[in-house]
Amino acid sequence: MPLTITTQNVDTWKKRIQKDGLKGSTYFCQQSGVVWVAASGDHQSICQSVLGADSGTSSLDSYLRWDNVNATDLVELLYQIEKA
Repeated sequence: MPLTITTQNVDTWKKRIQKDGLKGSTYFCQQSGVVWVAASGDHQSICQSVLGADSGTSSLDSYLRWDNVNATDLVELLYQIEKA
C-alpha cells in the first residue's frame, strides 16, 4: 500500500507520513537546517529499527523523537514504512 504524505497549511516544515494498516504517524520536521523525526503508534518500532534509540526530547508522551537525522536514514525510514 502506498504512503500518504501530507502537510498543514501553517506548519509546512512538518510532513506527516501515514500508511494504511499502521496505527499512528511519522513526522519529518525541518527547522533551521536540521531534520528531526517524531513517531507514534506502530511507526515507533519502525523508526527505532532504522534510527536506533530515540533522543528523549519529545514534548508529547505519545511520541518518540530522533534529533539530527541524516538524509540516508530518512530514505531508509521511508522505505521501511512503505514495506511494513
